[in-house]
Amino acid sequence: MTAVLVNGLRVAAALVARPTLWPTAVALLVRLTPSPWDRRGPLPSRTYLSYRGQAVYGMPLSLIPPEDVIRYLQWCRSFPGPVR
Repeated sequence: MTAVLVNGLRVAAALVARPTLWPTAVALLVRLTPSPWDRRGPLPSRTYLSYRGQAVYGMPLSLIPPEDVIRYLQWCRSFPGPVR
């Protein structure tokens, strides 16, 4: 398996254990998805994900610990507005 797939599965497992973050995760996925999304499916562009990984962590997003994804979703949920 590739590092991207392995980390994606680790993030998914961490998120499954926290059902209170599911609406926040879906809302962020929708919000970060470029329009029209039907060409790629409901995922942010690779360019954006690559930029975020390098800008925030200095490494590809595929290597980011699931705990950081969970912490980010909890942070997003704490704000009022459409992404909760």
